[in-house]
Amino acid sequence: MLKLNYDNYPESAYSKFFYELGMKELYWSKKKSLNELLSEKSLKEIHTICLAESKKNDPDYNISEIAINTLGYKLIEERKIKEALEFFNINTELYPNSANVFDSYGECLLLAGKEKEGLAAYKKSLELDPKNVNAENILMKYNHK
Repeated sequence: MLKLNYDNYPESAYSKFFYELGMKELYWSKKKSLNELLSEKSLKEIHTICLAESKKNDPDYNISEIAINTLGYKLIEERKIKEALEFFNINTELYPNSANVFDSYGECLLLAGKEKEGLAAYKKSLELDPKNVNAENILMKYNHK
C-alpha cells in the first residue's frame, strides 16, 4: 500500500517519508529482537553487541531507532528504569542526529531523577529539531534555556 501511494504521488513528501519508513521497518522486522538478550546478557554486554551490530552491513539484531525506543518504553512500563536508560543511551550513540532519540532519553533521565542530564538531552533534541514542541515545553517547565 505504501509503495502504491508513493508510485501514485511521488512528489508528496509524506508518501516518500512513509514509504521509506515502511521499507526500513520491514527490513528490521526480520531481525532478532534485543529483548531476547535481556535474560541472557548484562546491560554492558548488550551495549557492546549493539555497537558491534551497528558496524555490520547486515546486522543479526533489530537495532533500529524505533525498536530500541520501543524496548526502552517497555522497560519503563515495567519500572526497569536503569535498563531503559541503557537502551535510550545506546540509541543516542547509534542515532546521534535523531531528535526523537534525545527526547526519549531526556524523558527517561528525568524519571531516573537525573534532572541536569535530562534537560541537556531535551536541549539537544530541540537543537536537532527546533519544532519539537515537547522538548520546548519540558525545558520551559523547568525554566531551562
